[in-house]
Amino acid sequence: MTTPQVSTSGTESTKAAHAGCFHCGDPLPPGTSWAVHVDGVARPMCCVGCMSIAKAIVDAGAESFYRQRTVPGLDAQSLEALAPWVSLLEDEQWSTQHVRRVATDPSRAQERTVAETTLAIEGLRCGACAWLIERILTQTPGVLTARANASTARLHLRWSTDEIQLGDIARRIASIGYALLPLGSAPLENARRTEDRKALRRLFVAGLSAAQIMMYAYPEYMEGGSLDGDIRHLMRTASMLITVPVMVYSATPFFTSAWRMLRQGRIGMDMPVTLGLCVAFGASMWAWWTQTGEVYFDSVSMFVFLLLGARWIESRIRARTAAQRERLATALPVMAHRLDPDPGDTAAWNLRPGDRVRVGSGERVPADGRLESDGTDLDTAWLTGESLPVPAQRGDRITEGSINLGPSMDILIETAASEGTLSRLSQLAEQAAADRPRWVAWADRVGAHFTIAILVLSAALVVGAMALGQSTASWIPAVIAVLVVTCPCALSMAGPAAYAAALARLLELGIASSSAHTLEKAASVTDIVFDKTGTLTDPSRSDVRLVFGQQNDWIAALAIARESRHPLAVAVARTAAAQLSRIGWHSPVPPVTDTQMHSGLGVEGRWQGQSLRLGSARFVDPSGEEESIWRRHADCTVFLSLDGRIRCGFALEDQARPEAEGVIRKLHHQGLNVWCLSGDRSDRVEQLCRAVGILPQNLRAACTPSDKRTLVQSLQAKGAHVLMVGDGHNDAPVMAQADVSMAVHSAAPLARQKADIYLVRSGLTGVLQALAIAQQARRVLRQNLIWAVTYNLVAIPFAATGWISPLIASVGMAVSSLIVVLNAARLLRSG
Repeated sequence: MTTPQVSTSGTESTKAAHAGCFHCGDPLPPGTSWAVHVDGVARPMCCVGCMSIAKAIVDAGAESFYRQRTVPGLDAQSLEALAPWVSLLEDEQWSTQHVRRVATDPSRAQERTVAETTLAIEGLRCGACAWLIERILTQTPGVLTARANASTARLHLRWSTDEIQLGDIARRIASIGYALLPLGSAPLENARRTEDRKALRRLFVAGLSAAQIMMYAYPEYMEGGSLDGDIRHLMRTASMLITVPVMVYSATPFFTSAWRMLRQGRIGMDMPVTLGLCVAFGASMWAWWTQTGEVYFDSVSMFVFLLLGARWIESRIRARTAAQRERLATALPVMAHRLDPDPGDTAAWNLRPGDRVRVGSGERVPADGRLESDGTDLDTAWLTGESLPVPAQRGDRITEGSINLGPSMDILIETAASEGTLSRLSQLAEQAAADRPRWVAWADRVGAHFTIAILVLSAALVVGAMALGQSTASWIPAVIAVLVVTCPCALSMAGPAAYAAALARLLELGIASSSAHTLEKAASVTDIVFDKTGTLTDPSRSDVRLVFGQQNDWIAALAIARESRHPLAVAVARTAAAQLSRIGWHSPVPPVTDTQMHSGLGVEGRWQGQSLRLGSARFVDPSGEEESIWRRHADCTVFLSLDGRIRCGFALEDQARPEAEGVIRKLHHQGLNVWCLSGDRSDRVEQLCRAVGILPQNLRAACTPSDKRTLVQSLQAKGAHVLMVGDGHNDAPVMAQADVSMAVHSAAPLARQKADIYLVRSGLTGVLQALAIAQQARRVLRQNLIWAVTYNLVAIPFAATGWISPLIASVGMAVSSLIVVLNAARLLRSG
């Protein structure tokens, strides 16, 4: 590592004073004396801030950043202006909402708390910036993962909170000239809009130039050698003048990308494009000046226009995905009106399970919860895509982000800020966007080797022609055609375009995928395992009947049932609330304290000084003293006990989800094996499976969580690829074992955190949609790769032998890229 030398004499930097600040590019103030030695040369700096940033970069051993970058960095004044946005990252309330915390890091012998989040980066302009940020952060103790995406200006971070805080990471990044900002920050949006406008202007200039030049080139194509020499020269002069803006302005992204990769010692996808443009334009200029030979001004302009058009369409696909993510990140309200505890207005991310809030008419629901007031109508268009209001009744589950269209309503909050429906969907979307699929990395490697092969072939053509004594005019068209007709761009865009389009469509359908690998694995699923209660059945439609006990027992049932999110408890709580309302009970139900959840058994707590339990018979009466009671009522599914004495029993009649039969029938038509695993009694499981169409040999009843996991393991041992669909209640082991796990809309918070795919919309239709998009994404990717390879194998020999003109080559290459992008865009209409 080179030790930086800070110069304050100014003598060494005066030679470069005309170039401005070496870091940010701003003019140097008169009498400037700040400088930093980079690569052994004193580089002038405009202020102490830029000098400090440059010194930090050199101190980190990252001097090559200055050789790779294509644009100047942020100046110190801009960083200072962004300070209020950066300081938000240290706000505990903001962190509660936007930072996901993982319990421990199992990769270490000593456990540590791990957190992860996705942030925007102001100042990230190119691949060199991404490289610098990742290099600095990977050297920072406590940072476990840092993935910077230059195309989306995003940073996905994973760090140990025991070793470093997010504010410290932000200050480390600021020291090298970048600002970490919350998603949706105004500075980031302004920068993104500026880049979009620049790209559109470049496309417009190239398109206008191509259209004009074709008007001047057309007479020469039609008349050939009969065209008067002065007229031909005048036409070519006009074409040359119109092409200059294309080369100087529109083609700049290709030149800067190729130069940046070259300075890194690598050959990028834009190298053949750059060489082809330079050779075609240089040869055309020589032919224009000497008034001999052919000109290719039309080929240059058409090539740049069509290639920019393909990349602009690809950027629109990525922007559509980004827009979905931004919409999710900004859909939640900032403030909430809490009724209990600590009444008053509070930040939405301060809400905790058990809090009660009031949502006024026209306001958004701040967190997932249960409606405790009379019915209302909700606008859930952000979730379902439907503009029609959705009715909600007392006891119904209300999803965060929904808009209250009726009078003010009271909600009992059930999830923490970072575990809600919308929060988890946003987290998964950002996590998937930061991931890099294996097949994208493979395409990049193949494309790089292919690019080198094309450059070698072009050089061989030149050497061979010169060895044979051929004139320049005879081999120039072939070299231009080879450089231009090849399309490594199509190969490199095949994966990212398909993946971005698939993610965008999934988000629009209310489906979140946790990673790129999830889509790959979902496309290969052979067996689908469904949980029964809460997955194939709809808790909101289950009939709950009091088999024995008193009407007043509904009070205790409501108190304990609302503490659990298990589908059976939800059904009991909903029915209890309705029954109490029917008998005229309007007093507050005394709360339950010291609540404990027992997986697969039930829920217990302290209620009015007594032990209160709700769950299976053996759970509520572990001693078995009242076995005769629950044996006389075999139809009871759930029992309630007070201080160990059974008070009442409830019978629940499961109702299959209305769409379940149709979904399972379509899965069978696709050749998939469908299973049902349940801990319920065999007669109830068999009845449900008959109703929805699951084969008798594919159902298992009275299963413990370990039994379910064992069955999945046995299927995998036979070569099956298993998708587990569940709600997370008692399903954690089997969901972790499956190749792909999917959590339904009503899933428990833990299932949302651990599942590979999360269905935000209620129902099972999302299972079909997710599988369909995964399979189509795989087909589109294969089609794109086959097309890119086949096109190049066919086009290159024709171009090398002179059968393809530079104009046709430019059109062919750009159309090849367009085909790849437009094929990927079909995914936006799938599912």
